[in-house]
Amino acid sequence: MVGGPKVAVIARINPANGEVNYATFLSAKKPTDGQTNSLVVNKLLWNGTNLTVQATSWWTPRRANTNSMTCSGLSPYQYIAVFTGDLTKVNSASAVTCS
Repeated sequence: MVGGPKVAVIARINPANGEVNYATFLSAKKPTDGQTNSLVVNKLLWNGTNLTVQATSWWTPRRANTNSMTCSGLSPYQYIAVFTGDLTKVNSASAVTCS
């Protein structure tokens, strides 16, 4: 299959040896059939404690609990997810015109 949905993989890598300590992924989810839809990372921001991911998401971005958001208007949506520094938890997730 050429093309298809895009997901983002974010990994915590040990700079000394290149080993992945932990990894997670971000995706969007189609509300009609539950299949994966595209999410593309635009920017990563690190403040020393949390990692903020700014992304473009198509129907529909996910809440911090991984359930789909309810959105109005046309996609794509500008999406922001804030992870703990170890990437094991999403502190918050939001998208313009979504709840």
